[in-house]
Amino acid sequence: MKKLENFEELNSFIAEFVIDNERHERNPYYLEEFKNYTKEYRIHVSKLGGYFYTCRKVLLQEYSGTSNNWYRNDSNSNWLLETNSSFDKPSTWDLIVEDCQRARRALSLDICAMDVKVTSDGRWAILEANSAPSFGEITSEKYLLEITKIIFQ
Repeated sequence: MKKLENFEELNSFIAEFVIDNERHERNPYYLEEFKNYTKEYRIHVSKLGGYFYTCRKVLLQEYSGTSNNWYRNDSNSNWLLETNSSFDKPSTWDLIVEDCQRARRALSLDICAMDVKVTSDGRWAILEANSAPSFGEITSEKYLLEITKIIFQ
């Protein structure tokens, strides 16, 4: 991941890495608008509706104040379960889940995980859909249960 601060950096990046708007080994990049929202969640949804699992990505203390504190992933974050008192579910949660379900359907996926950033006042943006998200032990158990339900519905 790389954060580009202005159009000059964007133009330099494009000149160096993007060739004729084609994706190839020198151009494996996806550009997205940076959302400086306060919280990030991973919401796992399936065609059965609602959500079946979720975590909040929380920056590890040692990354606070560093140049890489603007993104959350396995290398710099803890994953808080919904049962954790610091999970801090936003008041717009149900609407966020509905949007995740709309995005899943638009992508024609049966099951996936959505990375969602949320502001302190409840506004949100879906950053990406993960059709093959990283799995810990709990995640794999949740997916096994949900996929079994999908198969035998």
